[in-house]
Amino acid sequence: MAAAQSGFASLTGRVADEQGRGVPSVAVVLVNETRQAKYEVKTNAGGQFEFVGLPAGDYGLEATGMGFQGLKDVVTVSGQNVQRNYTLKLGTLQETIIVTDDGREHRAPAVKERTTPPRGECAASGAGGQIKPPKKIRDMGPIYPANLRGTGTGGTVQLKARIALDGYLTDISVEGEAHPDMASAAIAAVREWQYTETLLNCQPVDVVMNISVTFKGMGSPAPQTPR
Repeated sequence: MAAAQSGFASLTGRVADEQGRGVPSVAVVLVNETRQAKYEVKTNAGGQFEFVGLPAGDYGLEATGMGFQGLKDVVTVSGQNVQRNYTLKLGTLQETIIVTDDGREHRAPAVKERTTPPRGECAASGAGGQIKPPKKIRDMGPIYPANLRGTGTGGTVQLKARIALDGYLTDISVEGEAHPDMASAAIAAVREWQYTETLLNCQPVDVVMNISVTFKGMGSPAPQTPR
């Protein structure tokens, strides 16, 4: 009775991956700005977490696990016990490339292939969150657009793509504004990339990738001196 009247309550829940398996060792943090209070626990082997003795109020919740995207929520505690279940999404890969105009005419870029490493044994356990990240086995670098050489034109192309089950990039899209010729050069290159399988709990899965390609020009042409 006294505990209920004072507004203290518990927050319990479970954090799972996209296959519904509980993810252990996920850091779950609660912050109450009004009280300037912070609470932190980690999920157990089954993905469960528990906060006890929480005063009434609004709490910002953050959950972070290795290899997963961070998750945020707002939880209101008002004297009643609260339960929340969350699903973590796989993290996003990031690659950054710089392409410089050196003033020379370039041949078609060469595709570089690496030996595919053996997949090896994968022993899945009852716990979730077991991630084996992909490795690039086929690569090709973008080239500075021929029609822009010597103009000093620069810019950045932000691409978003998905590494499919066969390791090639698909659903490639340009995020935001970009020079069309630079965007075409960037897309032409990443279409040739290939990765090993991304495994979640020993099962192949798709994974999202962000690619930033910055094109640097040689500088604006020098003004001509009239005769």
